[in-house]
Amino acid sequence: MGEHLATPEAILTSAATLLREMPFDDIAYRSLGESVGVSERTVYRHFPTRPHLLSALARWLEDQVLPPPTFTDWESFLHVVETRFSDFDRAPSYAHLMARAEAISPVGPDHSSFFAEAVRALVSTVAPGLARRDAGRLCAGLVNVASAQFWARCRTGLDMDVEGTSAAFRRIAEQLRASFPETAFASHRAAEAAP
Repeated sequence: MGEHLATPEAILTSAATLLREMPFDDIAYRSLGESVGVSERTVYRHFPTRPHLLSALARWLEDQVLPPPTFTDWESFLHVVETRFSDFDRAPSYAHLMARAEAISPVGPDHSSFFAEAVRALVSTVAPGLARRDAGRLCAGLVNVASAQFWARCRTGLDMDVEGTSAAFRRIAEQLRASFPETAFASHRAAEAAP
């Protein structure tokens, strides 16, 4: 590990490397410390419990290894998620870890992901007429079906390939959108305003 990396970042980088070789539960704090050149106690100081390490590693993987591209409209959002699912297929150990982290209770104050914030911004842009509560429901539904957990459920639980998983996502996302009045969406308002 390079000395220029901050210790938590170096620990997460090492954990990501080890994750390619073994399951998360087999990664020992001692091994992480040795690979980074710090004591096991130092690793515990930064990540006091396995859930802390799991959550931090999942966030780090999403930010550094599998960052979702940006999206600004409905179609680009659908395309980005389908691309994201293909990326998950190429790095299944990372995607399964991210799915596992999504299933546990948040352990820190910063538990909202960049992706969830981007979906929230998208909903406020494409559906400006939705009430705050309905916008929250749409956002939560979209984040759920665009998640690593949804991908893992489809791939392992339902034995779908990536195309089937993407098609299921698209159908559900469109159904979620259709469950709210079309008048709340910007595309409807633009069509009404056109001469």
